[in-house]
Amino acid sequence: MGLRQQAAADRAIAREQRAQEEEQRLLAITHGEREVAERQAAAKVKQIQKTTEAKTENNWQSKPPSVRKSRRVSGKSARRFY
Repeated sequence: MGLRQQAAADRAIAREQRAQEEEQRLLAITHGEREVAERQAAAKVKQIQKTTEAKTENNWQSKPPSVRKSRRVSGKSARRFY
């Protein structure tokens, strides 16, 4: 193989290696971004659950006992509301 052909082959190999390294770098970035997004989503769900539970607990405790009892719905009438 001539020197020119060898040099061209070496450049092509180096170019392919750089392309693969760039692809690996982008995959690592994407993977990291996905992990961050998953953690943020989990934290948001947890915060929403805590807020909902706190609101439900506060609403339940703030009502007098007579209102609490009258809010309970069972039987056929419950199916209409849910």
